[in-house]
Amino acid sequence: MGQQQLILLLLGVVIVGLAVVVGIQAFHENESKAAQDRYTEAGIALVGEVMAWYEKPRIFGGAGADPSQLSSVTIAALGYAEDDADANRTGVIAGGTARYVYRTSVPLVQVHEAPLETGSEIVEVAAFGPDPACIVSQRGYHARPGWTSWAGGLPSNPAPAVCAW
Repeated sequence: MGQQQLILLLLGVVIVGLAVVVGIQAFHENESKAAQDRYTEAGIALVGEVMAWYEKPRIFGGAGADPSQLSSVTIAALGYAEDDADANRTGVIAGGTARYVYRTSVPLVQVHEAPLETGSEIVEVAAFGPDPACIVSQRGYHARPGWTSWAGGLPSNPAPAVCAW
């Protein structure tokens, strides 16, 4: 083989190797984004269930449009499978774990991969009122293990004059 042919062969091997590495990186990035999208959809669905539960009359097991009842809703009351770790507030949803929390008069849902570890992808969905326009979501990464820290703090109310329980 001539020297030119060896150089072309080596160049072809390098280009194919780079293409494989770039493809693997793109796959991992898309996998991460797909998980975040799945968690966002799950969080919004769960918040939708909270809104439906809020509007449901008390005689049928709902809140009867009473904002004071929002702190008492459980994952099981919304129709989701409970997680053994915290049966009243966590559930298995969309291949991850969802947690319903009632903070500062705002129902908040946190969805993440299970188990929750440092650097885990996390999605938070907050409902500032019983209207689809009052839902806010944010994505982030969990800084440390446990349920106590939040990815980016409570999101802002999209329309304070309109969105309130």
